[in-house]
Amino acid sequence: MAKKSDDLGVLKIHVKLEGLAPFKRNGVMHTRMPRPDMYKVGEIPASINYKHVENLLHYEQEEKRFLAIPSDMIEAFFTKERNGAIARYEGRAGKALANKALAKMFVTPEFPLLTRNGAKIEPTGFNEKGLDMKAGLYAAIDKPLVKGGFVIAVRPVVMLPWDVEFDLQIHCDAEINEHKVEAWLKKGGIEIGIGSHRPKFGRFNVTRFEVENI
Repeated sequence: MAKKSDDLGVLKIHVKLEGLAPFKRNGVMHTRMPRPDMYKVGEIPASINYKHVENLLHYEQEEKRFLAIPSDMIEAFFTKERNGAIARYEGRAGKALANKALAKMFVTPEFPLLTRNGAKIEPTGFNEKGLDMKAGLYAAIDKPLVKGGFVIAVRPVVMLPWDVEFDLQIHCDAEINEHKVEAWLKKGGIEIGIGSHRPKFGRFNVTRFEVENI
């Protein structure tokens, strides 16, 4: 007999997300500039090491490098205290439930691969303008920070279309179960998203949600 959520069973959920907006990695490379007047808005500083920016998105597989999303970034979509789906949609109990979910929800593999039209995305390297058109990537130069020096933040962005598939293992109870998880994903995909600068970036649709008892 199949287990029900209230039986405290363990479920594996096969999930596929389809991007509705470009995905911006929330790992940041900071580049310190000598003086504020040496940087103009929209200008690309020559000191940016794009190789480092590329590495924020890479995962080694079969001696090749492909674009991937770290699993902890997907888990944070649910469990982040400030803007995670659980805290946002579960009212006053949301913060406590989000902390509880840290021990009850796990994403595998460690680096789910991003795909485009069914194929893995293999980066070919940024050009001098911070673009990798073949892989559909660019380096976003975000608002400069002036804090103990002049610093700009650079984040890699994956352009549309993109998809990602992963397995989500949950230890169910009355508060955390497949029905709640599906609702958090579907609503949060539109209103929250994953990665940095959400929801302008990282919004998605859920195109696969298949539950398996384990």
